[in-house]
Amino acid sequence: MLLITPVDCTAPNGAHVGNGKNYESYDECISCDCDNGYLNCCQMGMTLSGLHPDCKAVADGPCFEKAVLKNNENKPCPYRYGGTGL
Repeated sequence: MLLITPVDCTAPNGAHVGNGKNYESYDECISCDCDNGYLNCCQMGMTLSGLHPDCKAVADGPCFEKAVLKNNENKPCPYRYGGTGL
């Protein structure tokens, strides 16, 4: 019987990720899973689209945006808009 020793991973920033473990980085906006030496990553976050002319997108943390009124960034945009995941 052949036994295979699980292999850990290394994240893009050099951090150790144990086999079967998850790694998230809000600096890089990625979420990764280590699978026997292979690091499978997906982008985290959202980009807004289709904003009403009275609204604009502003940063809401390192990986996300929120829609606010152009003339008052303290108020959320009351109109419909879309978004796409990164």
